[in-house]
Amino acid sequence: EGEQILKFEAGKRVDFSLSGLAPSLPGDLFIYTGTGLSDLYLVSRGSLKIYKFSDLGVYQKTYDFGGTNIYSLDSLYVSPGSLKLYLLSGSKVYEITP
Repeated sequence: EGEQILKFEAGKRVDFSLSGLAPSLPGDLFIYTGTGLSDLYLVSRGSLKIYKFSDLGVYQKTYDFGGTNIYSLDSLYVSPGSLKLYLLSGSKVYEITP
């Protein structure tokens, strides 16, 4: 609680909050976004989930990898053209097509 995601445009802080997902998100998250992407991805290493939000902070989707052969979420890359997700889990890379 008390943790927030700050958004900046042209070096200036703008209002931003996440909406549409309950209960609250776990605390072990890292954030992924990039040039050419209009979405924000929050990756939970502990729960093996990736939460996708729009650039306005509206919840869109959860990718849940519990019960699969993916045992860790070490890194993430999203291809801007295809929106495929590439997950690094240990020494393996997995391609996920949404």
